[in-house]
Amino acid sequence: MQPEKDKREKEIEEVVNFYRKAAKYFKLTVCNTMIGPLINPSYPYYQYEKHGSNYASEEHWEWAVEGFKILGDIAEELGFYFAFETHMCYLHDTHLSTKNLLI
Repeated sequence: MQPEKDKREKEIEEVVNFYRKAAKYFKLTVCNTMIGPLINPSYPYYQYEKHGSNYASEEHWEWAVEGFKILGDIAEELGFYFAFETHMCYLHDTHLSTKNLLI
């Protein structure tokens, strides 16, 4: 998750361009998605409970919602759904954190 707004905007733009191009070649129905890793530098990677949603600040949640509002509009326009993978060290690392992101 990038703290710099211009970098986040560029990443979103690249993803939007990818989906628009992919939709020209394939019928998109459900696309797997994830937010960038959220690693707490104070702990080793394998201490998963110290990273991801347990490490997230209010800003991390705001940035994720901001980005997925844009991506949600593209998914609606192109007629597909997103499926969030629940992986450790991501904001959506549990079913509850994923639910919170979507509400």
